[in-house]
Amino acid sequence: MKKHLGVEYIYEQETPAPTASELPNLTVEDLEKMPSEWLEKLYDGVKALDDDTVLELIEQIPVAQSLLAEKLSNLVNDFQFKTIRQLIESISEKK
Repeated sequence: MKKHLGVEYIYEQETPAPTASELPNLTVEDLEKMPSEWLEKLYDGVKALDDDTVLELIEQIPVAQSLLAEKLSNLVNDFQFKTIRQLIESISEKK
């Protein structure tokens, strides 16, 4: 195009999105920000290995907690249901 029309394109620099390995790990403190009723539903979904239910619950997370949603989504996409279950169980043990 440049040769025939004299047009030169300027491309925007791409900044890569953080990968799952660059995100901090999910913690009990992250999950404690959510209501206990929501955590119970999440626990049931994780225990049943029901990724559709878990992903629907993740969609309910407020925008202010988008990092939590991203951490959970990455775990679900990597089939790390046991990790999520163990964190929720440790919250229950604290109470």
